This record gives sequence, C-alpha cells and structure tokens, in this order.
Amino acid sequence: MTTSAYPVGPDGVHTEARFSPTLCFHFDAFRFFTPQARALNTLQPGRDDRPAFEQPGCLHAGMDLYKHAFRLSPMICSELVAEAFELAWDIRVLDMRAAPYDFSGVVLEPRGEPWTAVAIETTEGRAEYVAAQREFSERGAPIRRQLIAECDRLLGA
Repeated sequence: MTTSAYPVGPDGVHTEARFSPTLCFHFDAFRFFTPQARALNTLQPGRDDRPAFEQPGCLHAGMDLYKHAFRLSPMICSELVAEAFELAWDIRVLDMRAAPYDFSGVVLEPRGEPWTAVAIETTEGRAEYVAAQREFSERGAPIRRQLIAECDRLLGA
C-alpha cells in the first residue's frame, strides 16, 4: 500500500509547489491555478494555443475525450462514448489519489477497492503517476483516433 505525506496542509503544498517543477500544458486545468501558482508553471497555456500545448499523456486531455464524445452523441456510437467515460473515470480516480487530500480508504470504484494515495512527493510516487499517465495515453489513443474519424465522417471529410 502506498502511503503519502499528504495531507500536508497549505504550507506543505506551498513548499512542494515552490521546490518541484510545475509543467501544466492543459489550459482548462491551468486556468484554475491561483495567480501565485500560474507564475510557477513553466508554460503559460492560453485558450487560443491549445493545439500547440495539448498532449495525449495529460490527464485532463484524456478526460476531455469523454467531454467531446458526449457532445457528439447521439451522432456517434454509444460504445465509443462509454469507452471514453470509463477512461475518464479511471483518470479522475488517479487525479484525486494524487491530490493533496487524504482519500485513503475511500471506495467509489465499481471494483470496490479502497483508494491508496499516490505519493507524488516521492520518487516512487512520481514513477507510479508517470506509469499511469502512460497507460491512460495508450488507452486513449484508439478512442482519440475513433473520435477524429467520427468527426471527419460527420464533416464529410
């Protein structure tokens, strides 16, 4: 079971943010940063430069697959929407497990397994997080390709 130093409180989060590189590419996540946190981010993504910054490994970009699939329903097959939803659910669980809140023991998954923290403040936790990002990116690739194909079909391209 992974344990985390979280919850560390506001001072601990501030210290972690100050001494760890922050690299958020996703505008929809970045726009919720506080002004102080925005200054710490290596990039300054904006609404108009999303194509330049968007990355399939970004958790928020993976969750956006569901947003776009849902918006395209019922013009696309419901199986694709369901696949995108399942991916978004799993990504959100990781996102919450890596947050500076103690979700240990919370059971919200259909599998009924209690959550364990992803200790991103440790080398092991960062490795776990990166491995999960890679897996989600791989799971999202066929969904992304299908959504693009469906958009092309709908636009007559």
